[in-house]
Amino acid sequence: MKRYILSAAAASLAAFMLFGCVRIMDAPPGNATSAADKSAAVSSDGGAEKNTLFGEFTATDINGGEVTSDIFADAKVSMVNVWATYCGPCIDEMPDLAKLSADYAGKGFQVIGIPADVIGAGYSPVDKTVSLAKDIISQTGAAYLHIIPNETIYKNGLADIYAVPTTYFVDSDGNRIGESYIGSRSYDEWAEIIDGVLADIEK
Repeated sequence: MKRYILSAAAASLAAFMLFGCVRIMDAPPGNATSAADKSAAVSSDGGAEKNTLFGEFTATDINGGEVTSDIFADAKVSMVNVWATYCGPCIDEMPDLAKLSADYAGKGFQVIGIPADVIGAGYSPVDKTVSLAKDIISQTGAAYLHIIPNETIYKNGLADIYAVPTTYFVDSDGNRIGESYIGSRSYDEWAEIIDGVLADIEK
């Protein structure tokens, strides 16, 4: 068992070195999250059945506009990319994600970004980090929707993330499709994955 655990850890480290930013995702200061908290958050929002990844939520985007869990209904497949302002690989892949967002828009596909490190104690946005995130979005041309995580989004969808970037695919009801992807990838690598997800959803 010990050998297996060490092997798994080595494999995870190798994946980080190849694709991801080696940074553990901790809860924002003062925002400890337990399994009971996550369950309660889903139940209180009534979102466990409709949106199994994030639950029902009302949040704001990076520019302060209101966004709800109904955003997933705008596409057959949504690519949810969780990133951080300190993560080089996250930022490096954002121009490719912007191009994917544009190239696949006519196929019922959208990209949604979630900058995980822009919130602090009480799940409140940190103005300085939000401003930095806006600068990164502008500089990389990543003009797709970026949602500031609130308590519901964090507890239901981000609390178990241990490295960034981490990417999920969800259907039009917000239900998670397949596995999560840790680490950054090229345009061509993502395009191959997206083509497979779109093909599967239409079967």
